[in-house]
Amino acid sequence: MNRKQTGFNLGYVLIAVMGVLFLQDFWMRRQAIATIPYSEFQKLVREDKIANVVVGQGEITGEFKEAIGGKKRFVAVRVDADIAKELDQHGVEYRGQFDSNFVALLVSWLVPIGILAASGSFSDGAWRSSSVARVAG
Repeated sequence: MNRKQTGFNLGYVLIAVMGVLFLQDFWMRRQAIATIPYSEFQKLVREDKIANVVVGQGEITGEFKEAIGGKKRFVAVRVDADIAKELDQHGVEYRGQFDSNFVALLVSWLVPIGILAASGSFSDGAWRSSSVARVAG
């Protein structure tokens, strides 16, 4: 009797659980942190409403002294100092933009996996035939 059995694969369940946890963590972080324009950050610094900051290469994160809009923490993308100074002189609100390459990274992983899956490299028969060849050879 040669019937194909479908079994419970724990690996898929672990990947699914990790994916859900990743999405939940991402969502919670987005809800708890205010994203503010850099000009707003500079205004809040001048008004002495910022408790502390961490200055990164592309962004500034920190905490307000008192919650603003129900959020205690913030993030602002940095803007070149010379440009910020000139825009401040004219009362222009400005913000930096963080360039994310997440989509390109995701595609670079999914396309090769999709090609392998489409070619049958991941099929059960391909793995079984190669192991039979090793045993028989």
